[in-house]
Amino acid sequence: MKKKKRRKENPSGLHGNAWTLPSAQVARSVYEKILSRFLLGRPEDWTLVSGYFSERPGLAFLWESSLDPELVKKVIEVIVLAGGAEMKGEAKDTLLMEIRGRRKMVLDRSPGDTVVMRHPKGKVWWEE
Repeated sequence: MKKKKRRKENPSGLHGNAWTLPSAQVARSVYEKILSRFLLGRPEDWTLVSGYFSERPGLAFLWESSLDPELVKKVIEVIVLAGGAEMKGEAKDTLLMEIRGRRKMVLDRSPGDTVVMRHPKGKVWWEE
């Protein structure tokens, strides 16, 4: 029986940031713009999450050190130009830690596995 190859997470190589945006509509349009224009390549190298963080609409972007620095700069620039304000403190740290954990779970899963995350009220809000 062959061993399954699993992608090893390099915690020191994963960078990230999170921003709140003026409205859910702005967050959605920025999310779609970034995905369609910039993040076309290897999704193993980045994670982009849109949602409500600390009761405000926002985006979180995490990337591997191997991702082109100019691409990272362009993504951050789009978010900031849309009115993105960088999250600070414990809320940001907690959010990024949770996204890193979910990202690791998705990358480590076996082919065909399903990952479902549930909202505290029981609604499915993230499924892969």
